[in-house]
Amino acid sequence: PNVTNKLWHGIISFAHQDQVDDRLMMQVTEDYIKELNLDNNQYMVVKHQDTTHEHLHIIFNRVQFDGNVTRDYRCGYRTKLVMQKLEKKYGLTQAEKQGNKRKEAIANQIEIGLLNQESIEEIFKRIEIIGFSVVYNKTAKGVIRGVSFRDKEKGINFKSSEISRKYSYSKLLKQTQRQIVKQKNREIPL
Repeated sequence: PNVTNKLWHGIISFAHQDQVDDRLMMQVTEDYIKELNLDNNQYMVVKHQDTTHEHLHIIFNRVQFDGNVTRDYRCGYRTKLVMQKLEKKYGLTQAEKQGNKRKEAIANQIEIGLLNQESIEEIFKRIEIIGFSVVYNKTAKGVIRGVSFRDKEKGINFKSSEISRKYSYSKLLKQTQRQIVKQKNREIPL
């Protein structure tokens, strides 16, 4: 079949506090594959230990054994729902709750920076201090179109707009630039 994206890349991450062995990882993986109806696809599972938590990369061939093509429409959302179900089934740490704590920590630093009328660079330094690296998402011409925060310990990315729409890169930039203009206007003697 004529398919643009022939592969689907899935990741299953286990929290460092979860006690998982290879057998449990494979049980979760098999259930993940069945729940997403990918058991008629060729796939490869790779275990990674390059971060403080173990995780698996699963690469699927979207062309099924019978020649049909697996749709990848909303695959991230579908994966999230399946993983929530499997986290409960196997008593694993729920990623969404962990993610919310990280997002709250980032949001707090942004709010403090905005209240202190800091520049966007100063706000990003605040976020780096609490354990996140700032990743700029750029166009092919090098223009910044967004920003993500990567948890240095866990290796998990959060788009700024995922934390809150008001924290998208363009909105943060506008807010911080307005504050700089206000400060300069206050400094001009009459």
